Amino acid sequence: MFGVRWGVGFGLILSFTACGTSEPSTVDVADAAGDTQGHAEQSSGTGDGTTEGAFDGGTSDGTDDGTPAEPEPPIFPLTGPSIWTSQEMLQRAWLGIAKGEEPFASAWERVRGAADELLDTSLEPYQGEEYLRFYRTARDQGQALRHLAIAHHLSGEPAYLDAARALLLAWVDDGLENTSPASELPHSAGLVIGRTMSIFADGYALVHHALSVDERQAVEDWLAAKVPIIQQSRQIWESGTYASFGPPWLDEQFFNNHLGAQTMGLLAIGYATGDEALVQEELRGASNPRDLETLIEGVVFMPGDALYKKDPTLTAGAPAVRAGEIYDRYRVTGGSGIHYAHLHLRLLTLMALMADNNADGDYFAYTAEGGEQLLLSFQFYGAFAVEGRSNARTGYYEGSPVDWDMLGLFELAHRYYPDEVEIIEALELRPRVRRDRETFGWTAPLLFAQGDIAHRVGRWEFERNGRAEGWLARKSVTLSVDAGALAVQLQGSDPGMLSPEQLGLPTSQYGTLRLGVRNVAVDGQLQVFFTTTDEPVFSAERELVAPLPPAGGAQAEVVVDLASHPLWSGTLAQLRIDPYDGNVPGQIVFDYIRLEP
Repeated sequence: MFGVRWGVGFGLILSFTACGTSEPSTVDVADAAGDTQGHAEQSSGTGDGTTEGAFDGGTSDGTDDGTPAEPEPPIFPLTGPSIWTSQEMLQRAWLGIAKGEEPFASAWERVRGAADELLDTSLEPYQGEEYLRFYRTARDQGQALRHLAIAHHLSGEPAYLDAARALLLAWVDDGLENTSPASELPHSAGLVIGRTMSIFADGYALVHHALSVDERQAVEDWLAAKVPIIQQSRQIWESGTYASFGPPWLDEQFFNNHLGAQTMGLLAIGYATGDEALVQEELRGASNPRDLETLIEGVVFMPGDALYKKDPTLTAGAPAVRAGEIYDRYRVTGGSGIHYAHLHLRLLTLMALMADNNADGDYFAYTAEGGEQLLLSFQFYGAFAVEGRSNARTGYYEGSPVDWDMLGLFELAHRYYPDEVEIIEALELRPRVRRDRETFGWTAPLLFAQGDIAHRVGRWEFERNGRAEGWLARKSVTLSVDAGALAVQLQGSDPGMLSPEQLGLPTSQYGTLRLGVRNVAVDGQLQVFFTTTDEPVFSAERELVAPLPPAGGAQAEVVVDLASHPLWSGTLAQLRIDPYDGNVPGQIVFDYIRLEP
C-alpha cells in the first residue's frame, strides 16, 4: 500500500516505493524542504529553503521617486510542458492577491486553506480495477496536487512543493504495480482516465522544476502507459459493440462525452510527454475519427443537426435544438441533461486551452464547416447560470439540476470572449469563488479571472438594454429593460415577477432590500415574498409589504426591512415582487433592486 502523510510546516513524512525500486522508503522532508533545489537544474530558490519573489514578502520598498513599487510576481519558472496553467496566469493571480483584488483574494484564501488541510491529511493512491473508486480518488488527489503546487507558486512555501512532489511520485510508484485502472469497465476506462490524468498532467507541469531528470522520466512513462488503455476504450466505441450495446458507436451515440474525454486525455498526455505525433493526431488527425476539430463539429449543435436517436425532441416532442446546445443534452431523460452538456463543453474548452497554451491553433475562434463554435455554447448555456433555472431558454432541460461547476468554466471563457454578455452576467450575478468538483477545485477564479468584472451578487442594476438579469414575469405583467431601468407593465390581477433562482445568499448578511422605484400610474403598495433553501415554496407566511411612491412622482427609494421578518433565516433562495396589489393597468419602473446588509 502507498500512503502520503503530511504534518504542518516541514514535517512531511512520505512512505512509498521509490520509482524503479522495490523497497519502501520513508522520507523526512524536514531536510527535503531545503533539498528540493537539487532535484532540478532550473529551480529558482535561494538554497536556504526560501524563495525570492514569493507572495509573503516579494515586494520592494519603492522606486527612486518615492512612489510605491509594483509587487514582484513569483519567479518559479514553469520549466516543463504547458497544459492548462501558464506563467501569465500565476503572475496575474499573484498580483491580484497582493493588491487585494477580487476574486483573487477570496479564491486564494480557499486554495491556501485547502493546501494547509492537505499538509495534515493522509492520501493513498488507487489505480485498481474499480471504475468509480479510481475516478473519484484520482480526481480528488489530482486536484490536491494542483492545490499544493499552486499554493507553492503563490506563497513560496517549500512545504507545499514537497507535499505536491511526494503525492505525484506516490501515484507514479503505485502505477508500477497497478497498471490497468478502471479495468472492470473497459469501454468507460478511457472516460475516467482521460478526465483525471489531464489533471495530473497539469500538476506535473506545475512541479516539473522541482523534479530530477529521472523523476520527470518516471512521471512521463506513467502517463504514457495510459495511452493504450484510452485507445482501447476508443476502439470499443468505434467498433460499436460492447455488452448490450450494438454498432455503430455503441448504440449510435456518435458524439457521446466519453469520446471527448478520450481525446482530452490523449491530448494532455501528448503535451505532457512531448509526443508531438500524438498531439497532432488528437487535434486534427486524418486517421482519428474523433479529433478535436471533428468533435467541435459534432458535439456543438446547430438547428437541423441530427440528434441522438433517443433524444426527447425525437421521441417525446421536446423543444427543438438551438444553436450551441451540446450533443449530450439527451441525458435529460435521466435528469442529468445540463450536467452532461456542461461536461462535454468543459472537455472541448480544456482541449482548446491546451492548444492555445502551446500555440497549436485558436480553437476558441475556430468555426467548423457547419458554423459550430464554442462561443455559441457559452452563449446558450449562460442563461442557466444567470437565471438559476433548469427550464431556461426553451424549457428542454426542465428537471435537470443546474450545474454550478460551470462557473469555473465561464471564468476561463471570459478570457477568450471578454465582451459576451451571457458570460459577463453569469460571473457578475453569481458567487464566483466556489469549488469546481470536476476539474479545478478552488483554483478556477484564481487562475482564470481577469479582474475586470464588477461582482454584484444580489444587486440588479438593469444597465444593459434588453437584459432583465434573470428576472422573469410571474403573472399579469410584461417586463422590458431600456435606458437603465426595468419597466413592469401591469396587465391584470395579482401581477408579479420572480428573481433568479438559487440565489444562495446568507440571510445573516443580507437583511435589507432597496428598490429604486418610479411609479408611473398606480397608487397602492408592493409585496415582497421570499423563499429559502429550507422553505422553497412561496407562502404568505414569508411576505412583507411596503407603500409605493405616489403615482406620477419622481423616483423614490423603497426600503424593505427583510431582517425584521421572524422567518428571515438560513439561505435565501429566491425573491418574488408583486409590484402592485390591485387590478389596474399601469406601469412601474425599477431603476435598481439591491439586497444589502
